[in-house]
Amino acid sequence: MNYTANLDTGEKLTLGNENEHTQIALSSDENGRSAAQNTAFPTGNWSQKPQLFGVGNNFVVQLEIDDSQKWVSIDQNGIHLLDKAPGLDDAKALELMESEAPASEPMKPMPAMKPMKP
Repeated sequence: MNYTANLDTGEKLTLGNENEHTQIALSSDENGRSAAQNTAFPTGNWSQKPQLFGVGNNFVVQLEIDDSQKWVSIDQNGIHLLDKAPGLDDAKALELMESEAPASEPMKPMPAMKPMKP
């Protein structure tokens, strides 16, 4: 199962878990220009639905893996797997919705190049 959230930053977050890897896609569409950042981490299989928290302008995803937890930070510098639990005292829980969309979509093929003129 995959999960999505529309973040306060205008970006869309998509999370997926496949082959013991957590896949994360962050996409935005501003002024007709779209951008996406995709990454995957070896985390193991989730034992329950991930939790998403907003911490200021940053976001944290909590993953339950069997009897342990893993944390992913999402901020302006990118998407990072954390070594330890972050401080979530001022964090706000955000809703993740179930989705059928994959966390990372294959790139569309580029159009064929035209032959060069002599």
